[in-house]
Amino acid sequence: MKGIIAAFTLLFLANFFYTQLRAQDLSKFQYQPVENGFRRVGSRYLFNRPLYGSHENDTLPERYVTFASDQPIVMGIISDWRKNEAGTHAKCGTFMAGFSIAVGSPNESRESQWLHENDNTVATYRNGWMEYEICTYIAAQPCVIGKMEVLPMMNDDGFLVNVKVNTNQRMNFVTGFGGITDFIGRLEYPTTKERNFSPTDCFGNTVVWGKNRALVSGSANEVIIGVMGISICR
Repeated sequence: MKGIIAAFTLLFLANFFYTQLRAQDLSKFQYQPVENGFRRVGSRYLFNRPLYGSHENDTLPERYVTFASDQPIVMGIISDWRKNEAGTHAKCGTFMAGFSIAVGSPNESRESQWLHENDNTVATYRNGWMEYEICTYIAAQPCVIGKMEVLPMMNDDGFLVNVKVNTNQRMNFVTGFGGITDFIGRLEYPTTKERNFSPTDCFGNTVVWGKNRALVSGSANEVIIGVMGISICR
């Protein structure tokens, strides 16, 4: 009898605390639950959302991972996990995108903006991929609305980026990709300064251009020579 009473008591307490939790103001939490994922608005976290492909290349001594962010900037990395239990990382290119009214304008702060510098980006993680809703404010062009999706590739190393832009005036859509390095540290940690993109990441890199595509290769002096292909589809 005492066991039955104890069981009912535990059930009552569990239901009580569950009801209280559901009644809390969800706005107090940094990430909000949404269908098939969770969402955050205005976060400044970078490279905090690893996206994994398939196990197709698990036999290789290095493992590729896509580091997405709460802002629309993406970095590919390779881990030497078979050689080092701690696993150091090499960069395999950083992707960023932005808008500009006039290319090369001296008023860059008024007429251009990188998407990852936006303060009110809505970032949503959806079961293995990222979705971003961006509404930028440029002093000379206040109405630019964009949507960006980042998906890891399954059978190959890399990631896909899909961007849709809606604006009431002509704008230049600008993208940047590059920076293939040697193994330089643990890039998942925010305290690692090397994780942030720097022009020095591109030292020794070579670029071969093609029609709507390019091939970026790392320096021949590195332990591993990373090679990343870029394709642009409209």
